Amino acid sequence: MNIELPQTSNELAKQTPEAVTISVDVTGQIFWNEEQLDKASLATRLTDAGKKSPQPPIHIYGDRSTRYDHVIQVMVSAQQAGLTQLGFVTEVHQ
Repeated sequence: MNIELPQTSNELAKQTPEAVTISVDVTGQIFWNEEQLDKASLATRLTDAGKKSPQPPIHIYGDRSTRYDHVIQVMVSAQQAGLTQLGFVTEVHQ
């Protein structure tokens, strides 16, 4: 049986920005997609990301032993930059 499926545009895929991964290690060091940054550089990148339309989703990873305030500082900086798609990533054990 032949079925003719409707054609779709690839525009939606082009409009969806790639997610940004921000990691905070046990010492509080910050990484943007595995690139080490200081706090000023992080703020600049977050501001730039906040100006994009659509905004990229931000995935925040915190090492299990990281002090909570290091991760909160990243989250607050992202919110101050106007980013709205923030998510914390955790490891799932089964």
